[in-house]
Amino acid sequence: MELRVLRYFLAVCEEKNISKAANSLHISQPSLSRQLKNLEEELGVTLFYRGHQEITLTQEGYYLQEHAEEIISLANKTQQNLKHSKIISGELYIGAGESIAIKRVMDIVNNIVKNYPQVKIHVFNGNSSMIEGKIERGILDFGITMGQYDTTQNFNSLTLPENNEYGIIVSKDHPLAKQPYIVPEDLQKYPLIISKHTADSDNFRDWCTDPQKLNIVATFNLPDNLQYLVEKGLYCLLIYKDLLQLSPESNLCFIPLQPKIIDHNRLIWNSRVQLSNVARLFLKLLRNSIKNEK
Repeated sequence: MELRVLRYFLAVCEEKNISKAANSLHISQPSLSRQLKNLEEELGVTLFYRGHQEITLTQEGYYLQEHAEEIISLANKTQQNLKHSKIISGELYIGAGESIAIKRVMDIVNNIVKNYPQVKIHVFNGNSSMIEGKIERGILDFGITMGQYDTTQNFNSLTLPENNEYGIIVSKDHPLAKQPYIVPEDLQKYPLIISKHTADSDNFRDWCTDPQKLNIVATFNLPDNLQYLVEKGLYCLLIYKDLLQLSPESNLCFIPLQPKIIDHNRLIWNSRVQLSNVARLFLKLLRNSIKNEK
């Protein structure tokens, strides 16, 4: 597969119409159709269902789209970093879950962008396993992971000072709202909303002792929209402290767990890959930020 053909394929995915994609690519429709047909023959699969007005992806087409986007992103990143290998330029890719540690990282990113305007920053949300996979494949330069850390992986790591303390957010009218802390039995009585990261967390499973007794009604990657659901009923939103900023006027409150669950934050990167200049600068500034606080 050629990168050029993958770019053609992604253009058709975006436009959902071969004529429109051909116009955007500045090539003829017959030429584009032929390139796509050759790609299908090379792969031995059908990538599109071809309709009169619009084409749709097959299951194999969706699979190729996901991986083609990663391949093109990696190619673009490699080209940019090689082109600017002797100056602070290029692109920096960071993956992170929802954590207060992202504030320190964004402060560093802001510093870099202000002083090196040619640098482009890309930030992706995801859980730890997703971030680790993208780092291993070269899609991300760095990732911020929370909770237990697998030291068998081929990652370098830097522990960040910020820790994540678990608790729940409930409405101030909730039966649990006046309690000073929450024990496992409390969460068994009410519908629970948790992050996908927490659902896979050994720390939380060990704390609640019997996860099967929990009534988990929803999961999330980003918690902001879930607060509106919590305001409507007896839901408990399990979340890190200070991840949602609750104003004094808010009808929501945060209650810590007892015993406490603390997740540590780590910055990780691939130990087998040489960092670009901008990635080395980012790591240097982050280390200095941590050192200056001690």
